[in-house]
This record gives sequence, structure tokens and C-alpha cells, in this order.
Amino acid sequence: NKLAQQQQWREAQSHYFAALSLDKTHPDYAYNLAISLEHLGKRQAAQAMYQKAITLSASRTAHFDVVSTQQRITELSQ
Repeated sequence: NKLAQQQQWREAQSHYFAALSLDKTHPDYAYNLAISLEHLGKRQAAQAMYQKAITLSASRTAHFDVVSTQQRITELSQ
């Protein structure tokens, strides 16, 4: 998260991807990866990862707003 705060998105993406690889059921890892993908201009990949985060949040506590995330997916698809 520190890398994201410093807007070092490429490095942050790498760490978020590694975290999600270690725990494929963690919605916050998918969400953070989506944010980093979006900042890197990878809109379709970000959309897919936001959707994955929402899906994962159905079975595990998430620390992001699902409604706002769904709205972001809609915005990215336009």
C-alpha cells in the first residue's frame, strides 16, 4: 500500500498480484490490484479485477464499498 500511496503503480501492481496469488480468496487484494491496473491504463483488466473483488466479497469480509466498486465497473465500461 505504501507504493500505491507514493503512486508507484507498476511496483504496487506487482506486489498486489503476488498477494492475490498467495491468497486467491482475499477481496481486498483483488480490489487493490484493480486500482493499480486502472492507474496503469489497463481498463479491461481493472474491470475484471473489480468484479472479482466483488465476487470474493460475498464470502469474505471486504474493506471497500461494493456499491461504489460496481459503479466504477460501469464507468470503466463506457
